Amino acid sequence: MRLLLLSAMCVVALALPTAHTEFAAFKARYNKQYADIGEEISRLRIFEANLAKIAAHNADERWTYTLGVNQHADLTGSEFAKLYASGKRWDAVTLGSQPHDDSADVPVSSLPSSVDW
Repeated sequence: MRLLLLSAMCVVALALPTAHTEFAAFKARYNKQYADIGEEISRLRIFEANLAKIAAHNADERWTYTLGVNQHADLTGSEFAKLYASGKRWDAVTLGSQPHDDSADVPVSSLPSSVDW
């Protein structure tokens, strides 16, 4: 049992520098700047949680797609929804207001086997 606990602690200790390194690269890539050290620490914790979600998703073989870090990786799910999805009504009124023009549709057999989103 002690060996298992020690192994788990080593894994956590080794993962932290990686998360910090990835956070620094994330901030540089997306030109992220925070108001103060408190906000930066908060964003780091959110980023770490999102990294864990990404890793868990990508390790699960049931999924047919993978997740990765993007410019929103320092936001919580509720922050993202508030910024990008608030006030939207995704129902028949908005989705079905115009009939579908199928003149540009192609057969499924003509579609690529994969897409890099």
